[in-house]
Amino acid sequence: MKQIAVTVVIPTLQEASGIEGLLHDLQAQTLRPVEILVVDGYSADGTADIARAHPVGVRVIQHGPHVAKQRNMGGYSAVGDVIVFLDADTRLHSRFLEKAIGEFERRVLDIACPWYVPHQSTLAIHAVYALFNVTFYALQKVLASGAGSCIIVRKSVLHASRGFDSAVTFDDIDLIRHLSWRGRFGVLHTT
Repeated sequence: MKQIAVTVVIPTLQEASGIEGLLHDLQAQTLRPVEILVVDGYSADGTADIARAHPVGVRVIQHGPHVAKQRNMGGYSAVGDVIVFLDADTRLHSRFLEKAIGEFERRVLDIACPWYVPHQSTLAIHAVYALFNVTFYALQKVLASGAGSCIIVRKSVLHASRGFDSAVTFDDIDLIRHLSWRGRFGVLHTT
Protein backbone atom coordinates (compact mmCIF):
# COMPACT_ATOMS: atom_id res chain seq x y z
CA MET A 1 0.00 0.00 0.00
CA LYS A 2 1.21 3.47 -0.87
CA GLN A 3 2.05 5.39 2.31
CA ILE A 4 -0.76 7.85 3.00
CA ALA A 5 -0.13 10.91 5.17
CA VAL A 6 -2.75 10.88 7.94
CA THR A 7 -3.66 13.75 10.24
CA VAL A 8 -5.67 12.98 13.38
CA VAL A 9 -7.90 15.78 14.70
CA ILE A 10 -9.28 15.57 18.24
CA PRO A 11 -11.66 18.29 19.47
CA THR A 12 -11.57 18.61 23.25
CA LEU A 13 -13.32 20.35 26.10
CA GLN A 14 -12.66 19.12 29.65
CA GLU A 15 -11.29 15.77 28.40
CA ALA A 16 -8.45 15.27 30.91
CA SER A 17 -9.90 11.94 32.03
CA GLY A 18 -10.10 10.46 28.52
CA ILE A 19 -7.47 12.02 26.27
CA GLU A 20 -4.53 10.06 27.70
CA GLY A 21 -5.98 6.70 26.62
CA LEU A 22 -6.54 7.85 23.04
CA LEU A 23 -3.07 9.40 22.79
CA HIS A 24 -1.56 6.16 24.09
CA ASP A 25 -3.54 4.23 21.43
CA LEU A 26 -2.28 6.62 18.73
CA GLN A 27 1.30 6.13 19.90
CA ALA A 28 0.86 2.35 19.49
CA GLN A 29 -0.49 2.50 15.92
CA THR A 30 1.23 0.45 13.21
CA LEU A 31 0.43 3.28 10.77
CA ARG A 32 1.58 6.43 12.54
CA PRO A 33 -0.16 9.73 11.75
CA VAL A 34 2.05 12.52 10.40
CA GLU A 35 0.43 14.83 12.94
CA ILE A 36 -2.03 14.81 15.80
CA LEU A 37 -3.95 18.04 16.32
CA VAL A 38 -5.80 18.52 19.60
CA VAL A 39 -8.14 21.47 19.16
CA ASP A 40 -8.97 22.46 22.71
CA GLY A 41 -11.88 24.70 23.71
CA TYR A 42 -9.95 26.34 26.56
CA SER A 43 -10.42 23.44 28.98
CA ALA A 44 -9.95 24.26 32.66
CA ASP A 45 -9.06 20.69 33.66
CA GLY A 46 -5.57 20.46 32.13
CA THR A 47 -6.58 18.70 28.90
CA ALA A 48 -4.25 20.82 26.76
CA ASP A 49 -1.33 20.31 29.16
CA ILE A 50 -1.81 16.52 29.08
CA ALA A 51 -1.87 16.59 25.28
CA ARG A 52 1.24 18.80 25.03
CA ALA A 53 3.18 16.56 27.42
CA HIS A 54 2.39 13.33 25.58
CA PRO A 55 5.37 11.72 23.78
CA VAL A 56 3.49 11.22 20.48
CA GLY A 57 4.16 14.84 19.48
CA VAL A 58 0.78 16.50 19.71
CA ARG A 59 0.15 20.02 18.46
CA VAL A 60 -2.45 21.83 20.55
CA ILE A 61 -4.57 24.54 18.97
CA GLN A 62 -6.76 26.64 21.28
CA HIS A 63 -10.11 27.43 19.68
CA GLY A 64 -13.61 28.13 20.98
CA PRO A 65 -15.61 25.36 22.62
CA HIS A 66 -18.06 24.49 19.79
CA VAL A 67 -17.11 21.02 18.50
CA ALA A 68 -17.98 21.79 14.84
CA LYS A 69 -15.73 24.85 14.85
CA GLN A 70 -12.96 22.85 16.53
CA ARG A 71 -13.24 20.09 13.92
CA ASN A 72 -13.09 22.68 11.14
CA MET A 73 -10.07 24.42 12.68
CA GLY A 74 -8.21 21.11 12.85
CA GLY A 75 -9.37 19.91 9.45
CA TYR A 76 -8.42 23.10 7.66
CA SER A 77 -5.03 23.13 9.47
CA ALA A 78 -4.22 19.51 8.57
CA VAL A 79 -1.16 18.61 6.49
CA GLY A 80 -2.13 14.97 5.88
CA ASP A 81 -3.88 13.75 2.73
CA VAL A 82 -6.49 11.99 4.87
CA ILE A 83 -7.99 13.39 8.08
CA VAL A 84 -9.26 11.16 10.88
CA PHE A 85 -11.58 13.00 13.26
CA LEU A 86 -11.75 11.28 16.65
CA ASP A 87 -13.57 12.09 19.87
CA ALA A 88 -11.20 12.30 22.85
CA ASP A 89 -12.75 9.30 24.60
CA THR A 90 -12.42 7.00 21.56
CA ARG A 91 -10.18 3.95 21.92
CA LEU A 92 -8.33 2.25 19.03
CA HIS A 93 -6.71 -1.14 18.57
CA SER A 94 -3.08 -0.93 17.43
CA ARG A 95 -3.81 -1.68 13.76
CA PHE A 96 -6.86 0.58 13.46
CA LEU A 97 -5.31 3.26 11.25
CA GLU A 98 -3.49 0.70 9.10
CA LYS A 99 -6.67 -1.29 8.49
CA ALA A 100 -9.05 1.68 8.16
CA ILE A 101 -6.84 3.71 5.82
CA GLY A 102 -6.00 0.58 3.82
CA GLU A 103 -9.68 -0.18 3.23
CA PHE A 104 -10.44 3.52 2.63
CA GLU A 105 -7.83 3.57 -0.15
CA ARG A 106 -8.73 0.17 -1.65
CA ARG A 107 -12.38 1.20 -1.95
CA VAL A 108 -11.40 4.69 -3.23
CA LEU A 109 -13.63 6.41 -0.68
CA ASP A 110 -13.84 10.13 0.05
CA ILE A 111 -15.49 9.84 3.46
CA ALA A 112 -15.98 6.86 5.74
CA CYS A 113 -16.90 5.69 9.21
CA PRO A 114 -15.93 2.42 10.89
CA TRP A 115 -18.13 -0.07 12.72
CA TYR A 116 -18.55 1.36 16.22
CA VAL A 117 -18.03 -0.85 19.26
CA PRO A 118 -18.51 0.32 22.86
CA HIS A 119 -15.44 0.15 25.07
CA GLN A 120 -15.96 -1.82 28.30
CA SER A 121 -19.75 -1.92 28.29
CA THR A 122 -22.72 -4.20 28.92
CA LEU A 123 -24.08 -6.82 26.56
CA ALA A 124 -27.22 -4.71 26.02
CA ILE A 125 -25.15 -1.70 24.91
CA HIS A 126 -23.13 -3.94 22.58
CA ALA A 127 -26.43 -5.11 21.05
CA VAL A 128 -27.58 -1.52 20.50
CA TYR A 129 -24.27 -0.69 18.76
CA ALA A 130 -24.61 -3.82 16.62
CA LEU A 131 -28.08 -2.71 15.53
CA PHE A 132 -26.79 0.76 14.60
CA ASN A 133 -23.83 -0.73 12.72
CA VAL A 134 -26.03 -3.07 10.67
CA THR A 135 -28.44 -0.22 9.91
CA PHE A 136 -25.63 2.18 8.89
CA TYR A 137 -24.06 -0.54 6.73
CA ALA A 138 -27.33 -1.51 5.02
CA LEU A 139 -28.20 2.12 4.24
CA GLN A 140 -24.71 3.38 3.33
CA LYS A 141 -25.57 3.83 -0.38
CA VAL A 142 -28.89 5.62 0.17
CA LEU A 143 -28.58 7.44 3.51
CA ALA A 144 -24.99 7.88 4.62
CA SER A 145 -24.59 8.08 8.38
CA GLY A 146 -22.07 7.68 11.15
CA ALA A 147 -20.87 9.38 14.29
CA GLY A 148 -18.30 12.01 15.17
CA SER A 149 -16.39 9.57 17.35
CA CYS A 150 -14.60 8.56 14.12
CA ILE A 151 -14.95 10.14 10.68
CA ILE A 152 -12.32 9.63 7.97
CA VAL A 153 -12.25 12.12 5.07
CA ARG A 154 -9.90 13.16 2.29
CA LYS A 155 -8.46 16.58 2.99
CA SER A 156 -9.22 17.78 -0.56
CA VAL A 157 -12.89 16.82 -0.17
CA LEU A 158 -13.20 18.53 3.21
CA HIS A 159 -11.43 21.66 1.98
CA ALA A 160 -13.76 21.89 -1.04
CA SER A 161 -16.80 21.82 1.28
CA ARG A 162 -18.34 24.10 3.88
CA GLY A 163 -17.03 21.72 6.56
CA PHE A 164 -18.86 20.95 9.78
CA ASP A 165 -21.88 23.22 10.28
CA SER A 166 -22.01 24.68 13.79
CA ALA A 167 -25.62 25.79 13.23
CA VAL A 168 -26.97 22.22 13.27
CA THR A 169 -27.24 19.89 16.24
CA PHE A 170 -25.68 16.82 14.60
CA ASP A 171 -22.82 18.46 12.69
CA ASP A 172 -21.11 15.07 12.25
CA ILE A 173 -24.06 13.40 10.50
CA ASP A 174 -24.71 16.58 8.51
CA LEU A 175 -21.12 16.57 7.19
CA ILE A 176 -21.24 12.86 6.33
CA ARG A 177 -24.46 13.28 4.36
CA HIS A 178 -23.36 16.51 2.69
CA LEU A 179 -20.05 15.03 1.52
CA SER A 180 -21.62 11.72 0.46
CA TRP A 181 -23.73 13.57 -2.11
CA ARG A 182 -20.53 14.73 -3.84
CA GLY A 183 -18.19 11.84 -3.15
CA ARG A 184 -17.96 8.19 -2.25
CA PHE A 185 -19.03 7.24 1.27
CA GLY A 186 -18.57 3.85 2.87
CA VAL A 187 -18.88 2.07 6.18
CA LEU A 188 -15.56 0.36 6.83
CA HIS A 189 -15.32 -3.19 8.14
CA THR A 190 -12.80 -2.01 10.73
CA THR A 191 -14.02 -1.49 14.30
